[in-house]
Amino acid sequence: ILPGLTDDRRGLEAMMRSAKAANARYVIGIPLRLDPVSRRRFWPTLQQEFPHLVERYRRCYGPRSYAKRAYISALIHRVRQLQQQYGFPVQADRRQRRKSAATQRPSACEQMALL
Repeated sequence: ILPGLTDDRRGLEAMMRSAKAANARYVIGIPLRLDPVSRRRFWPTLQQEFPHLVERYRRCYGPRSYAKRAYISALIHRVRQLQQQYGFPVQADRRQRRKSAATQRPSACEQMALL
């Protein structure tokens, strides 16, 4: 999810509708990660195509690969609301189901009978 471009309600709803149309079982929403390689490629495009967002990205990311925690928390909140609205499992619900499923499966380290 691109801050300032696809993170508003309209952009997130478009993502949810597309996922529903594709019969997705779940949708997650995380902001763009700007590791050093990505940053070198992304930054010139941002400056050229979206100069009005440059300062926002500087404040949101600084020298880090990940957006600031406050932005991530607000985005996760919006995504969770839309997950519920569109009938997708909420991220926290998915974690709980994975935990349940893991306890029901035999351990990968469990000794198998040879005979």
